[in-house]
Amino acid sequence: MMYESSQILPKFLASDTAALLFDETSKFWWSGPSAIADNSRQKQARKAEAAARNAEPGPQDAS
Repeated sequence: MMYESSQILPKFLASDTAALLFDETSKFWWSGPSAIADNSRQKQARKAEAAARNAEPGPQDAS
């Protein structure tokens, strides 16, 4: 998935990862850049898995 450079910052700022970073009570920013990147990748993978599960026909849908 490629984004235009003008889309990257707004997309990140709207993410759950950014929300955690800007929430001072979470102390998430203490984790460091690699932990933050790992967290973001894990969330993206979970979203992709959920989307794939929702796209698969269930037993009642199979004909």
